Amino acid sequence: PSLTFEEEVLSDYARLEEGMYSPEILPFSIGELVKSTCLLFSAQAERQGTQINIHISDELDEFYQGGAGAVRQILSNLVSNAIKFTEGGQVTINVQPANEDPEHAAGVLFEVEDTGIGIPEDYLVHIFERFSQADDSITRRFGGTGLGLAITAQLVRLLEGEIGVESRVGHGSAFWFYVPLAAIDALPVMPDHRLSSDEAPLAPMKILLVEDTPINQAVTVELLKQDGHTVTLAKDGPEALTWAAKEPFDLMLLDIHLPGMSGLEVAARIRADAGLNVHTPMVALTANVQPSNVKKCHDAGIWAVIPKPFSRDVLHQVMRAQTTESMTLPVSNTTDELLDMALIRSHFTALGKQRLSHLVQSFERALDQGIDELQKMNVEKDHYELAEIAHRLAGDADAVGAQAVAQSLRTIEVLSSEGANRDYGQDITALLQVYQATSEAYQQIFESHSV
Repeated sequence: PSLTFEEEVLSDYARLEEGMYSPEILPFSIGELVKSTCLLFSAQAERQGTQINIHISDELDEFYQGGAGAVRQILSNLVSNAIKFTEGGQVTINVQPANEDPEHAAGVLFEVEDTGIGIPEDYLVHIFERFSQADDSITRRFGGTGLGLAITAQLVRLLEGEIGVESRVGHGSAFWFYVPLAAIDALPVMPDHRLSSDEAPLAPMKILLVEDTPINQAVTVELLKQDGHTVTLAKDGPEALTWAAKEPFDLMLLDIHLPGMSGLEVAARIRADAGLNVHTPMVALTANVQPSNVKKCHDAGIWAVIPKPFSRDVLHQVMRAQTTESMTLPVSNTTDELLDMALIRSHFTALGKQRLSHLVQSFERALDQGIDELQKMNVEKDHYELAEIAHRLAGDADAVGAQAVAQSLRTIEVLSSEGANRDYGQDITALLQVYQATSEAYQQIFESHSV
C-alpha cells in the first residue's frame, strides 16, 4: 500500500534529521572538552544541591580528532538532564577508553550517572524516540527531555557510535555513549575563521534570546556576543513577556519547547499585545521542523525557523534575512497568490532545497491520488466522503505553502459538508487548474532559488 502524505512527511523528516547535520571533524583536547562542558552546568547543579564529579581515565590520550562539537552537544544534553532530575545528589561523568569491546577499540566511552529519580522501565524502551517524554507532572516541572534525547541519539548515530541507558526508579540513571575517535599527538595551530571578505558583518543588534537549556543558552549567547550583539536572556515564557513589554528589541530568538508556556504562545501574546515588539522579527529555534509545526510558528507570528542543532552559518543566514531582506526567492504577483512565500522561505531555511523538493513531490503524489478520489466520490454522490477528502488534502496543502490549492479544496469541503446538491465536476476542474499553476510556481522557485 502507498504511504499517505502524512506518513511520507514523517518518513522524510526521519531521513532529514539523520542527514541534515554534518559534524565538523576537528582536533580537540578531551579533558578540556569534558571539563568546560560540565562547568557550564555548575550553577544549575548548585541550585539543585547536586555535586558534579568528573573522572577521566589516565589511559586516554590527551588529544583526539573527531566530531568535537557533536560530542560536546551529546555530553551537554545528558549532563543537563541528569542535573534536572537530581536534587541533593550526585552526577558523575566517567570517560574511558572503549577497549573492553573489540568492536569499539578505536574510541571513547562516556558515562553520565546520576542518583536522581530514575526512569520507569516502561519509558526506557522509548526514551530515545522523537517527542517521548516522562509523565506530564515531571515534564511541567523539569521541562521536556524526550526530544533532547532523540537529538542526542541522532548525533551519536551520525558519529557512527552507540548510546544506551540503565535506570531504576528512586535510584538514578546511567546514560552511556561510545564514539569512535582517533588519538593524535598534539593540537595543530588552527586558522582564525572569520566572515569572508565579500560578506559584510551584521550591524550590532539588541536581541532577546528565549531559551531554557543551559548549554544552548551558553552557546547561543557566546555566538551572538562574538558578533557584537547585545543579548538579553529569558529562561521561560513569562520572563520573555516581561522583557518584551518593557524593552524594544531588533530580533527575538525563541526556543519553541519551553516548560510551561511554549514559544508559540509567547510569540502569539507579543503579537496580540501590540506593544513595543509587535513588529519585531521573531525566529524559532526547534528540532521539530515538520511542515505542520513550521506553519504553527508562522500562524503565531514567527517569521523564520532554525532547526536544532544549528550552525553559526545558518544562524547568520537567517538573522541577515530577517533584518536586511537579503534572502531572495523569485516571486511574481501570480506566485504570491498561489504560494505562502513566507512559509516557503522558512522551509528552505529549515530543510534546504533538496529536502523541500522531495516534500513537495510527496505532496503532489498525494494530491494526484486525492483528486482521483474526489472525482470518484463526485460520481457516487458521496458528499460526506468528498468533504473528508477535501479537508485532509487542504491540510496537506497548507503545510507546504500551497495556499491557493488549499483555498480551492476548502471551497469544495464547505459546499459538500453543507450538503449542496450539485455536480462538483467544475470545482474539481478549477482545482486542477490551480494545482497545475502551483506546480509550475514551485518549479520556478526550485530552478531559480538562491539564498
